[in-house]
Amino acid sequence: AESGEEVASDGPIAVLSVEKDAYDFGKVTEGTQIEHVFTFKNTGDVPLIISQVSASCGCTTPEYSRHPVAPGQEGTVKVVFDSNGQIGQQHKIISILSNASVKVVLLHLRGEVTRKS
Repeated sequence: AESGEEVASDGPIAVLSVEKDAYDFGKVTEGTQIEHVFTFKNTGDVPLIISQVSASCGCTTPEYSRHPVAPGQEGTVKVVFDSNGQIGQQHKIISILSNASVKVVLLHLRGEVTRKS
């Protein structure tokens, strides 16, 4: 391989490239539902298959592209965070498990939830 190229030992791979892996929702009042869509691209040479997406807290519900994402195509992970009972600084971690070169990719949802006045 030429210099600067990544060499994969086991042939073609899928690569999950996230444009922005963190989303800061700022300050919200308790009870607010936060929705955010993370976009990723398969920059590898074989279809990317997501086997699981899980969140660090039951208050955060992920939805994701369940079909294989072809090389060069984009997929999404939509996250809904329910701020009920979640007072103070928040940092929720969403884990994407796939067949990509990096098996687990982490997404971050941050912000602050203030009490209803």
